[in-house]
Parts: sequence; structure tokens; C-alpha cells
Amino acid sequence: MLKIENLSKIIAGKEILKNINIEIPDQTIVGFIGPNGAGKTTTFKVCSGLSSITSGNVYIDGVSIKEDFESYMNHIGVSLCNNNFYNGLSAFDNAKIFSALFSVSDNKIIDTLDMVGLGNRKDSLVSTYSLGMKQRLSIALSMLHNPSVILLDEPFNGIDPKGIFELRTIIKEISENNKTSFLISSHNLSEISKISSRNYYINGGVIVKSDIQPSNQSIIDVKVDNATVFQEILIDLKINFFREENIFFFSVDNTK
Repeated sequence: MLKIENLSKIIAGKEILKNINIEIPDQTIVGFIGPNGAGKTTTFKVCSGLSSITSGNVYIDGVSIKEDFESYMNHIGVSLCNNNFYNGLSAFDNAKIFSALFSVSDNKIIDTLDMVGLGNRKDSLVSTYSLGMKQRLSIALSMLHNPSVILLDEPFNGIDPKGIFELRTIIKEISENNKTSFLISSHNLSEISKISSRNYYINGGVIVKSDIQPSNQSIIDVKVDNATVFQEILIDLKINFFREENIFFFSVDNTK
């Protein structure tokens, strides 16, 4: 389980993250929702050891990133939105370089690439990959060492609907078959809700809301011209919603 406890981050005198608290149970897919600049990527960088903690702590399976960094890093996998690959090398060779950090065998690399649907393209240069294929390669690299938790930063950005569907399927299969938990950041709640069982909402570096997504409900999004009036209507109807400027997200009951 991933536990982010009272996490704060100050950069150049500005508090970017403010007392963040998140808990993710075993084998669970969780959405981390918020607009650009809300603090999602900063949270991921802190949780993956790429940025220091100002205050608070992060644990995976009870192991603290501050007290036992090396052991902690063995439990976590990370895919950030600015993936950097060696485009002149194959997917297998990229994985081979990355796997040296964890002494992963060639067979494990091949099995992992197969798992994300890249087995038949493992020897192709990454420069020939579509954006969706690069996202799948990034997930493969993040899971080579069998982490308990994987952080995915905006994995659906720029991918066509077919690629998004394939990526969602891969994430669900990995979570179920490998007993892996995912924390997936996105600004698109309607997309994340198709695979997440709970969501945390962040804005201005603060967790503003959290909820558990019922299995019989789906999230829809509505873009309106007059956001103030529409918000008042939702409040009068006592409908829970999440707003990003003039786009409103709220759940609907699939059984009706």
C-alpha cells in the first residue's frame, strides 16, 4: 500500500504541495485528478525520489522513503509524462539499459514487453513507435522490477481513442494479474473513472476532495457557456460535482 502522509513541498519560497494525504490499498487503481499546475507531477516526483520532501513522509508497504530509500525504491515504479527514451535503440535495448538498475533478466524483459503488447515490436527502434506505443513502453520499464505501486503521470495524453482503450486494458490486467496498485494522474476525470475505484482531487497543491467510485456509476463531463449558473443548478439539485473552469464532472447511475 502507498501512503502519502502530511506531504508538503516548498520551492523557491512557494508552497507547491500543502499537507497532502493519500492512501492507496493493495491491488487498487486510483485516479489523481486536477488541472495543469495543480501539483500532480510534483507529488509524483517527490514520491519517486526525484525531488526532496520539505515535510511529511511517503511509505510503501510500511517502508519510508526518508528512512530506507533503497528499499523503498524497490517497491515503486514511475512513468512520468516527459518520457525520455533512446530513440535510436530498440524497445528491448532501452529496457536492457534500464533493467541494469535492478538486475532483471532478458527473459523478464521479453515477458514484460509481451505483457504490454510490444513483444512483436521489441526489436523495432523506438523512433518508429507511436505515442501510444511509447506510453506502453514507459509502463513496461516502470514494472520491470515487480513494484508494489506504479505511478503514471498523464498516460492518456495525446493518444487516440483506440490507444486509450488498449492502455486502460493493459493497466487493469497488470493490476489484477500482478497485484499492483496504480496512482494515475490526469486532468480528464471521465477517462480515469473507467478504471479507477477511487479518486483524489488536487488543486493549488491541496487535496480538495476524495471519493470512492461505485461500480454502478460512470463519470460524465459537460462543457457549458455560463459556468456560474450551471454550478448553482447543480448545487440546488444537490448533485456532487468537480469543476475545471467551464467543464463540470459528475457521476450518473448506470442502472437507471
